[in-house]
Amino acid sequence: AAEEAGEAEAEEVNALCFTAGAAGLLLVLAPASQQVELRWLSVVLGVARRRLRLASADECVDLFGAVPGRVPPVPLRAGVRVLCHPSLGECAELWGSSGDPLHILRVQSPRVALPPLAAAAA
Repeated sequence: AAEEAGEAEAEEVNALCFTAGAAGLLLVLAPASQQVELRWLSVVLGVARRRLRLASADECVDLFGAVPGRVPPVPLRAGVRVLCHPSLGECAELWGSSGDPLHILRVQSPRVALPPLAAAAA
């Protein structure tokens, strides 16, 4: 039914930790099958591309509370802004890291739980 309505049934999500100058700490949720377009992200955030960068391994742990490669698609620390790729709003279910290598995190009805990036940037 979800496929007939134009929705993907399930999508793997990458949660990527970024620092963005004055825009602060960002947890960017994107389909695992796609790369995050940094030029587009910098335009949406209104920050110079040179200010936007992936967090280092130490920053992931210290600032975001997660080990690189095991970042869950939810903020673990206060002050982390979450941005979601618009295509994820078309999925009936999202899944990604739980932070524990033995478990995954599944989220149903992401349109309720995760605002699209366009709305977050407004």
